[in-house]
This record gives sequence, C-alpha cells and structure tokens, in this order.
Amino acid sequence: MPADDPNAISEKQLARENSSPIPGCAILATILLVFGGLVVLYVTVGFYQAKKFGQFTDAEPLTFPVTEPSADDAKRVQDELLKIKTATENNEVIMAKFSADDLNTLIASVEKLKDFRGNTLISSITDDGIEVEMSQPIRQMGFSKPNRYLNGTFVFKPEVRSRTIAFKLVDIRQENRETPIPSQFIGSFGAIDFFKVDPDEEKLEPILRKLKRAVIEDGYVQVHTKDPSVTPNDLDDE
Repeated sequence: MPADDPNAISEKQLARENSSPIPGCAILATILLVFGGLVVLYVTVGFYQAKKFGQFTDAEPLTFPVTEPSADDAKRVQDELLKIKTATENNEVIMAKFSADDLNTLIASVEKLKDFRGNTLISSITDDGIEVEMSQPIRQMGFSKPNRYLNGTFVFKPEVRSRTIAFKLVDIRQENRETPIPSQFIGSFGAIDFFKVDPDEEKLEPILRKLKRAVIEDGYVQVHTKDPSVTPNDLDDE
C-alpha cells in the first residue's frame, strides 16, 4: 500500500487493533459514527442546472489528515465505548462521553472504521452540533457513478429515536465560495435519513433499545442509558 494512501494504517496501529482486549468495540463504534466514508451517499440531482451545481461541488474529493493516537489513548476511548455495552447488559444507568479527539481516535484505531480515514475529520463539537470535515460523492442525473464531490463542514446533531440512534444533518458549510449551497439541497441530504444506525442489526439491537438519549454538552457527545425502573409513561413526563 502506498505511503501516501489516506487509508493506509501503520504497522503499529494494525498490531494494536489485532491485539485489542476490548471485544465488540468495532460494532459499538458505529453507534457514534455512521456518516462519512461508511455511508457513501449517492444523490441524484435533477433540479439544479449543471452550471449552478458546479458552483458548490468539486471535480475532486478533499483529503484530511489521519491522526495516530497512542495505545493508551485508543484503549481509553474504547473503554468508554465498552462502558455503554456493559451498562446495557447489566441494566445500569451511566453516561459515556466522547470529544472530537476521541471520535478521531476511533477512526484511526478501529479497523471497522478505516473507510473514514482520509475523507472525514471531526473538527469540533459545539452547541451547533458535531462539526465534521467531509468529502461526499454526488451522482448527477444521467451519470451511473459519482462525478462530483461535495466538500465542506457537515454539522450533525445526535438523537435517540425509537430503536435507533441517528445523526440529524442540520447544516453544510463551505468557505471561500461565492455561491452558497442552496437550502433545498441541504434539506435533501437530511430528508434521506441515511445517517442512522440500523435498528435491525442483531448485535446492536439490545444496546440501542436501552439508550435513553444522545446529546451534546460541554464539547462532548454524551450517551445516556435508560433507567430500567422507569416506565414508558415516566419517560413521557420528562
């Protein structure tokens, strides 16, 4: 594999993944990361003239640096994920939290997330949402393959829904563009609702149904598990 391949992984990282003492973290990681390279989004665009469409898309994708966390940092973040799994198995009420650096550590250290490397970078977590530098392939009408790329900062907000956890797309930002992305185009991404975890995934279903909420607070994504003593009616009153 070429050294400049953005998906390349060092021998040190590979050894760390293969020897990880934390089972199931690759599955759990998809609870927090379901956008970017793992969800390649092909959108058929028929309501924009090609000239206008080209003003906010590019012929080539952007690439982003891949962090290389230490073994201690990788284990610390994976332990936080494992805390969610353990709590749902034992009917415990806990809160796990993840910073932007933590999410980038997962991308760099979990083999299942390797498709994020180079095309997705979590830049920050603010009150606006999870701000993610991304390069998304776009397919225009008349093309069988993606022929343009939407490069920018995608802003997501996490939310627990019935039997799943989703990331609602609230904005796409670009710098140094004369033409802003039309709001209708941004809405088309959010309306497709691809950015969510499959509730029918056998290994995830027992975890998903015991999650109470996923929120952003103090620069972290916080995941809370349910209190098993609380009835559905009690939850409605919150």
